[in-house]
Amino acid sequence: MGETIPMALLAGGTIMSAYGKKEEGEQRQQQANFAAATSKYNAKIARENKAIIDAETRFQLDVVQEEANRIISENRAAAGASGLITESKSNLWIEDEVRRRAEVDAAIVRWNGDVGKWNQEVMARGYESQASMQQHAGRQYQSAGYLSAGMTMLEGGMQVAKRYIPVSMGDDSPYTKSTLLKVKG
Repeated sequence: MGETIPMALLAGGTIMSAYGKKEEGEQRQQQANFAAATSKYNAKIARENKAIIDAETRFQLDVVQEEANRIISENRAAAGASGLITESKSNLWIEDEVRRRAEVDAAIVRWNGDVGKWNQEVMARGYESQASMQQHAGRQYQSAGYLSAGMTMLEGGMQVAKRYIPVSMGDDSPYTKSTLLKVKG
């Protein structure tokens, strides 16, 4: 009867410790899953940003074209108002130069848009990779919690077994000191 209370406390402590380790593993898994969900959401946002960059690029291309047309129209109006021939070589050269510069500006706008979209895609893939690693870590945390809980239960069982299973250390016993050392080491 004197052994009952300490053994009950040992068993209860073992169970509580094992339960705590299991819960810790599950809690860490939930944290990892939340982090993975956040990374997936960030990847989605990065991909949506690509569409925004595309729309912005189209808008900027329209602005470049409108600016070129405005400059050409103003030059034609100024030439016509001064009595010059609007189809002269110098006026045509100016229009060609304005169009070439507009083409260069448009190429720069397209390049910047492509680079921006590429950056967003790289970010999205990075977030997806991060989410995958976080999910994997969550599964590992859960497994580690279960294993740790199982080990705690085994250790508690060993403590109980040590108290109740008599082990003779005599020479005629199969559990001699040298046999036990071989098993432990």
